Amino acid sequence: MLIYDTSCLTFNEAIIDTAKVKLNLYTHETGELILMASLKQPPGKVFFSTDEIYLHYFVTDKICLQLLFEAIAANMVTVLEEDKFKLYMRSDADIQLCEGEKLFSEFKQSNNSVLSSGMHILK
Repeated sequence: MLIYDTSCLTFNEAIIDTAKVKLNLYTHETGELILMASLKQPPGKVFFSTDEIYLHYFVTDKICLQLLFEAIAANMVTVLEEDKFKLYMRSDADIQLCEGEKLFSEFKQSNNSVLSSGMHILK
């Protein structure tokens, strides 16, 4: 799902909130779950749809953050660079998430600002 502005999103929770990495969970007005993640390359934030299964895989350390993105992001993704939304074809761009190689538990160990301990959406 492509996001053209954030007015269609309702914030659910911050899954990761560190100085370098933000991973926020939103609900689109259609009911679809959307993640917003900090990018290393290109700089900015990427929005992509997700489902509860892959999100569960991430918070239970079955996949790293980058693999969460790689496994479920559509061929085209929305990137917010400064205040402008841009569309990227994943096949044409090397989209790298900040600290994407880390598992969820590694974020928790290295920073107390990780917030997802009560992820109500995954019950």
